[in-house]
Amino acid sequence: MIVVYGASGTIGLRIVADLLEHGADVRLVGRDRPQLIAAADQVGLLPADVAVAPVHDAAALARAFADATCVIGAAGPYTAIGAAVAAAALAADAHYLDLAVEPGFVRALYEEHESAARRRGRCMISGVGALGALGDWAADWAASRVSDAAGDGDHGPLTAIEIGYAFDGARFATGMGRSLVAALTGPGLAWRRGRWDPIAATARGQTLDFGELGWRRARPLGTVEAVTVPRKWAVDRVDTFVAPTGAPWLDRAIGAAAPLLRWLPSAAATALALVDPGRAPADAEHADVRFAVTATARRDAATATVTVTGSDVYATTAALASRLARALATGALDAAGVITPSQLVAGERALGATAELTITHRGP
Repeated sequence: MIVVYGASGTIGLRIVADLLEHGADVRLVGRDRPQLIAAADQVGLLPADVAVAPVHDAAALARAFADATCVIGAAGPYTAIGAAVAAAALAADAHYLDLAVEPGFVRALYEEHESAARRRGRCMISGVGALGALGDWAADWAASRVSDAAGDGDHGPLTAIEIGYAFDGARFATGMGRSLVAALTGPGLAWRRGRWDPIAATARGQTLDFGELGWRRARPLGTVEAVTVPRKWAVDRVDTFVAPTGAPWLDRAIGAAAPLLRWLPSAAATALALVDPGRAPADAEHADVRFAVTATARRDAATATVTVTGSDVYATTAALASRLARALATGALDAAGVITPSQLVAGERALGATAELTITHRGP
């Protein structure tokens, strides 16, 4: 049984549909029963396949997750909702994965649950959506190419890994919009020589090559790869960037508004109001979105770049979450502890198996 928490949301319902398409047993869980019933009806399930469990009700979460082999946390913002869902999944002896984009939440997951997950023999993975897993996998593949080119022997840590995201025509549903604002207002992190240093989103940036989407001016923004990449790779620094072309509100927030979002709660509330228009974007709007993820790994003069291009962030995220959850639930993938996407599946293997993506690489 795979449980989807937040199953009536835009991304949650897409994950449910993909799981059902591949023959999985699914339970829809969330806090609003009428919305869950409507979602179940939409995908051909019954009210018996629904469980109501607000995040503040530990007993209800325990009942909803009781016979789960894997729990997918698909409700954001994760800084407000994710911790209770993750803890309840582990307590139920289920594998857990989520779509978090907030690096502070992802870091806390490692710090709070690593030993317990290993003792229970359960796997917990955060940030498995298109905004997270794709960057982690691209960075892993690029780092592997640089390391393989260096040959045998101890060559020390990588000099740097840079990861950038670009979007054309981005449309975000309410939950994702709130998570992105939470990422802006939460602790921004960058990896610097064995430690996480706080960073602030700024108007300054760097011009990156996003392949089919062209060269873009990207701004520094702490994304989850600042936490996940150093879990696998010894690297002096990890820098992450976003070029949100087509999403004007996000572009403004990352630039001049970002310091206000971080320090003034009222500014964050205003941003939430602006990004929550009260309706979910239509499927056609999501399908029109083009995105690219580029990762460059460096060791001294050696450089390798992997670029991933696709369309429809939500469909890609649903497919990735469904695929990993099914593999964990059936035992096709076996791991324990709080791990990263690339620790579960190597970047080259994961990206090579995703037919809907276009992959290019440069360097050794």
